[in-house]
Amino acid sequence: MQIQQPIIIDVDLKNASYINQPEVTQNDSNTFVINIFDDEIPLDLSEVTNATISHTRIDRKTIINSGTITGTNQVTFLVDRPETSLAGRVETKVQLYNADSRISTLSFTFRVNADPTSNYVPSTSERTLIEVVLGDAPLIIEDALRVTSEANIAREETIEATENAIEATNNANEKASLAEEKARLAEEKAILANTAAEKGDYAQTQGDYAKYQGDYVQEVLDIQWFPVRVQKFTSTANQTVFTLNNPYTMFQNRLQVFIEGVPQFPPINYMETSNTSFTLSEALPAGLEVVAITQ
Repeated sequence: MQIQQPIIIDVDLKNASYINQPEVTQNDSNTFVINIFDDEIPLDLSEVTNATISHTRIDRKTIINSGTITGTNQVTFLVDRPETSLAGRVETKVQLYNADSRISTLSFTFRVNADPTSNYVPSTSERTLIEVVLGDAPLIIEDALRVTSEANIAREETIEATENAIEATNNANEKASLAEEKARLAEEKAILANTAAEKGDYAQTQGDYAKYQGDYVQEVLDIQWFPVRVQKFTSTANQTVFTLNNPYTMFQNRLQVFIEGVPQFPPINYMETSNTSFTLSEALPAGLEVVAITQ
């Protein structure tokens, strides 16, 4: 992808004015520099502690990123491949926060022009962490169980062939030769099984494969997908603040929140108030299940 010259956008909170719709090329990286005014006077952003930008693509998928305060009334955002991967109109909102709450929301649109040389393939970063865990876990478990079964069968065949070889050696040379042939065939099967395990990235040797897969399956079943941590709460009356046992990196899409199984989205539904806590926008009644997944 190519990195283009910064796109300058002037927005006035009081005076509604037409903003020429910026145009970018599909899959390019762009820098949006947004100058904010209040009734034609540069807005002082000294009290702004966090700025986010959300992009809703033509497929209605929304991508949220953080920005950087780069001037008295200026905030800068990097608009990268996930935002520009689909051609069409993109609806954009900039939200500014101080230490206590959201203080302003700005809206505009830009257009992504199709790149005829592009062959778009969605990247794994365009899925949320919970989509990866809930979407891929059943397939991973099924594949792990299948390969584990194959490895166990190969090990059993190897043991059986070895026992036959020992018995044949003790009885007669002819039986020993036959047992050696069986052992050779069993060893080839074991090598094939080990190769399959290596392709699946599950184990390096056949000896520790079964234990490795058993631990791996249990880890997925417990939804302890490394390095994901899951913490469940039961809300109390009017509760908004939740404290986590493990810290996470703030404003890096490292926190997912669910209430009664329904996903919540920052900063609309909750705020990342520290690296060990988050605060809901609305107080909850008692008895609701709240799940926090951190990375």
